[in-house]
Amino acid sequence: MTHSITPIIEGSFFHSTLRGVVEAEKEHGLIFEPALRFYHGFCEPYLYEPTKDKFQVISTAGKGEALIALKYFEVGEIVFIFNGTLMNEQTLFTLQVAEGQYIEDPFVMGKVLHACDPNMVADMQTLTFRATKPIQPNDLLTMDYETTEDELYRQFHCQCKASNCRGHIQGRKWVK
Repeated sequence: MTHSITPIIEGSFFHSTLRGVVEAEKEHGLIFEPALRFYHGFCEPYLYEPTKDKFQVISTAGKGEALIALKYFEVGEIVFIFNGTLMNEQTLFTLQVAEGQYIEDPFVMGKVLHACDPNMVADMQTLTFRATKPIQPNDLLTMDYETTEDELYRQFHCQCKASNCRGHIQGRKWVK
């Protein structure tokens, strides 16, 4: 089945938020080198864009690719603002923004792993990840998938070992 997809930077309901961030960046003179950008060729540079001097994609045993921090983030700090393609089909690399609407980012956001006691929280209105606990260099970046997804693209048995681990992760429809 074919679905229409629209890059967010070129006009979705997120466009004005990202345009404002891009304008703020230009005003402050923050320009990212193309070699440091995960989103090079996808969108214009913007403030709080995830870059390769702050994050790295690594391979993990049993979990696939993951995103690690290369710098310290304090509680409440914006870790990054993600970007992607707005679509009406869920994939392994999407987060749900509304019923039947997803943002796909296979470069950065799609590499954030699940944890029942995560170190980040996603705000799907602003496409922002904020630290919920201190994040040290080389820490895996994690979020709770059941806070954004009604139903996961692929359900799984969680092995995060948190004291509040829920075991089987399916989506927020099943969270008690």
